[in-house]
Amino acid sequence: MFDYPTIIRREFDNWHSYDGCMKRLLSCIYRKYFLATQYKNDAQSLEVYDLTKMRLETTAKRVEDKNKFVKQYNFDTFAVSRLQLCFTRGIRYIRLFYMENGLQVASRNFNEIEIIYSLEFIDNDEKLLIIGKGQEEGLKFVIWDLYDTGKVESTMLPSVKNLDTCLARTSGNILQVDDEGKVKSVLKRIENELEQRNKKNLEELGIIIEPLLEKFKGTKLNGDPDESHTVHFDQNIISNFKPIVIEKEPWVLGDYERNSYCLYHNKQGTKTEILQIIVCRSTVQIWHQVQDDSKNKDDLPNKGEPFLEYIWTNRIPVNQEREKTRLRIEKFEFGLNDGLHDKLNDFLLKVYWYERKDDEENTKKKGHAKKEERDIIKEENDEIDKIEQKIIEINENNEIDDIEKGKRKEEIINNSVKVKRWEKKIMRKDIIENFRAVRHACKALEHLNKRYKNKNLADNYNRVHKYEEIDSYIRHIIWRFVKHKPKDFMLLDFRYNFIKSLILGDSNHLIKYTLFGGDEIRHIPRNILWPGENKDNKLEDNEEIKPGNNMELAIYHCKVRRLPALGFARPDGRELKDTIIVAYFLEYYSKNATDCAGWMNTISRAIPLLFKYNYDDYARKLFNKECFADQNHFSAQDPDEIIPMEYLERRNHNIKFRAFRPMTLTMISGNHR
Repeated sequence: MFDYPTIIRREFDNWHSYDGCMKRLLSCIYRKYFLATQYKNDAQSLEVYDLTKMRLETTAKRVEDKNKFVKQYNFDTFAVSRLQLCFTRGIRYIRLFYMENGLQVASRNFNEIEIIYSLEFIDNDEKLLIIGKGQEEGLKFVIWDLYDTGKVESTMLPSVKNLDTCLARTSGNILQVDDEGKVKSVLKRIENELEQRNKKNLEELGIIIEPLLEKFKGTKLNGDPDESHTVHFDQNIISNFKPIVIEKEPWVLGDYERNSYCLYHNKQGTKTEILQIIVCRSTVQIWHQVQDDSKNKDDLPNKGEPFLEYIWTNRIPVNQEREKTRLRIEKFEFGLNDGLHDKLNDFLLKVYWYERKDDEENTKKKGHAKKEERDIIKEENDEIDKIEQKIIEINENNEIDDIEKGKRKEEIINNSVKVKRWEKKIMRKDIIENFRAVRHACKALEHLNKRYKNKNLADNYNRVHKYEEIDSYIRHIIWRFVKHKPKDFMLLDFRYNFIKSLILGDSNHLIKYTLFGGDEIRHIPRNILWPGENKDNKLEDNEEIKPGNNMELAIYHCKVRRLPALGFARPDGRELKDTIIVAYFLEYYSKNATDCAGWMNTISRAIPLLFKYNYDDYARKLFNKECFADQNHFSAQDPDEIIPMEYLERRNHNIKFRAFRPMTLTMISGNHR
């Protein structure tokens, strides 16, 4: 016997006399988890218990007046993934919470569903499957793509009798037992139905086709031929194309190979609109220009000058970026305009590049046995040349088919010793889908900032100006998404950790706007990253640092040292204003913590670091916040006096602050110990 928490004990005591007791009980169980709910002060608390460990896993809160009339069709329904809790009262509206701290990540209203029967995370928790009843006869199945596009796909299947007993969950799948006793995968049926529908749509719209490409060498700003810039265009789109940008990686010293493609060109009267994609050494960029001789420049986008529409970076380490490791184009294909975009035809750009293999031979040799960097680079370059030559020979061999060519290429690449080959496909959907475009833009901030710190840019005003121009365009792409789609930004930040990219990109203003630019919540704290995400942020520091969360990352990134002679803090090699990022996070988390303690789960871990790296003033002000003490009572006290001195003397050891961990385990009752 166990001493269950009061909330569970009360539920058990009330249910036994209820006709639907067993059905209600089953609705509160999901695999090994038990959900208990209660209302208090117009808020519903959700407590999730792990029955195998007999402990409280998370507590979430949803604000709603209990007296508000709600047409209740069904019992509460929930699902638990590795990091997420999904909850619904059974009527259209779904909420997504973070398991670690119980904070809400997202919510959505599904008008196409009247009653929700079941929820299930699928595709490695990237999507949510919702089973319910719509206006039509039969079961309504809806798949919510949470983190890739945010879109919803739905389909209908015949009704299932005795739904509760005929459906079973197993390893991210849902199985159905039909009337004949056969077991079928419901999820597979749904996926096949959607796949056939999408396939039919593609057949109606057209297929990818080879364009009638022409190419020529570009020209430099001074009018001289530019042998390093190859310009491609489709004769079906334009007979003569003049690129709108010619070079957009100012951190690269000297000349470097570039390839440009005209994606869109339209001239109507005095108006000309152009979209150009340019493949540089480590980035793929799409630039957009709209000109109209009949309009004032102030009335045109970016005053008629080209502006950045999209950017992707391969994020190669700075010390490995060179001519041999550049982006190389494997193929470029044009498709038909299928109506999904009013201007841009579908296209496929496949690029690849080489990076150093992370093995002991190349990275962990010590002492005299360690090779000089230039020797390692030479060996890598030689291997890249050999790989490229062998691939050329395979492509030119007409005696073998494409399948055999692919196998031989893969064998050569897999047998490489010094380098590894990476590939990336960029298609139209990456540009027109905001979810993907903003993901790539955030990563680009990190990529560019690492190169900005390189000494090659420090003393060159022209290069710095060009860098700042691109950087401002990237920040604008992100800002626009943060402003107009705050809920989507928070959902993507939960999955891809956008705030980390903004910190490493030194984007102080973007961070401030994200945290304080409106009433919408756009970011929640977290210590546990998405499964498979790399936790090492590769800070440029002599000590081995692996921040556990964004609060710690901000402290490390803006690390300061006290100057005794001057009496104030100054970051190493950074300006005083840069430490304001730490203050932003402390203020943001502590302000929201008065509503829910889950906001403090990163700050509590970061407090020792504040003292270690001389953020004493920040820490002392933090203890005066309402989340630690009521302002009216402690406003006249020093932060050190919040804990009584007699307690400190009794415990001694000069410890200024103590934290206490709450009891979360379900205790065995006294009579059964």
